[in-house]
Amino acid sequence: MNLATGGRELVGSKDIDDLCAGGAVDLTVDLKNAPQMLNINVDVTVTITCNGLTAKIRPSLQIWYRPKGTRRWLDAGWMQDGKITIYGLYTATNYDIKVDFEGITYTGEYRTGDATSLIINETLPSSYCP
Repeated sequence: MNLATGGRELVGSKDIDDLCAGGAVDLTVDLKNAPQMLNINVDVTVTITCNGLTAKIRPSLQIWYRPKGTRRWLDAGWMQDGKITIYGLYTATNYDIKVDFEGITYTGEYRTGDATSLIINETLPSSYCP
């Protein structure tokens, strides 16, 4: 039997000889090697310049995430005015991030480090101008 974190880091293992024997199984868990969980404060600003005018956009939309290689999307919550805190991410773990905007799904990848904040300043090319 293996015990792993949500980020798939092995923190404990035990050989079981007879699955039908019943009773309790003691499992030693090594938490000193388990990755720490983080709450990441995200701040997003999107800038676009059209016809000499510059606009800064602070998006409000639903954010979804999942550990890389898993299938189930987890609800990170609603980003309001470009800000959201995503709770319970593991350090040194790759995540897929997903948003839906005007019927189009956008995905990206993010790898956590030790930082508890992520500032994204994105500039859109003029091809996005009307």
